[in-house]
Amino acid sequence: MESPSVEATDPPARGPRHASILLAATAIIAERGYHKASISDIIARAGIARGTFYLYFSNKRSVFEEILEQAIERLAEAIRPIELGPDSLPPRTQLHANLTRVLSLLLSERALCSLLLDNSLSPDPEGQQPLASFFTRVRAMIRSSLDTGIEMGLLRPCRTEWVAAACLGAVRGVVGQLLETPDLPELGQLVDEIIDFALHGVIARPDAF
Repeated sequence: MESPSVEATDPPARGPRHASILLAATAIIAERGYHKASISDIIARAGIARGTFYLYFSNKRSVFEEILEQAIERLAEAIRPIELGPDSLPPRTQLHANLTRVLSLLLSERALCSLLLDNSLSPDPEGQQPLASFFTRVRAMIRSSLDTGIEMGLLRPCRTEWVAAACLGAVRGVVGQLLETPDLPELGQLVDEIIDFALHGVIARPDAF
C-alpha cells in the first residue's frame, strides 16, 4: 500500500540521488506500467530509503512528470535551428544532424522509449494525462520548426498543426519498430531514408496521379 502523498518543500538540488530515482522510476514504469508501478518498487530499484524519495518527489505522479519534463528538455537540446548564413552547412546536412541526435537519444534509452510509446503502460487517467501533455508539447515543438521553415522559404505553406502530427506519428512508428528489431540499421542510412520520405514521399511518377 502506498504511503500518502506529502508536500515536497525546498527539495535538494538535482544530483546523483535525484538521477538514480528517475532512472529507477523509468525502468519500473517501462516494465510494469504506470498503474502497477509503486513507490516501493522505485525506492527498491534505486537503493534508497523511502524518506529520500520524498525529499525530491511528493508522489508517483510527480516523478513521472519529471521524467517527461527531462525528456522534453533533452529533445529540445538535440534540435538546433537551421541556419542559412554564407558559412552554414546545407539545410539537409543540418536536418540530418538534428534527426541523428534525436534518434540516437531515443534509441539509447529503450526504457524511456517504451514508457513513451507503449500506451498499455499508462492505462489510467493519472498516467495518461502527463503523457498526453508531453506529446502535445512535442507536436508544438515540431509545428514551431515547420512554421520557421516556411518563413525561411525552405518549406511549402501547409497546415502545420496537421503536418506536425503526421511527422510525430512517423517518428513514433519508426522508433517503435526499431525497438522491436534486435539488429539496428546504420543510423545515417535510416536518417537519409526518413529525409527522402519527407522530401519526396513514395510516388515515382507524379504525372500518373
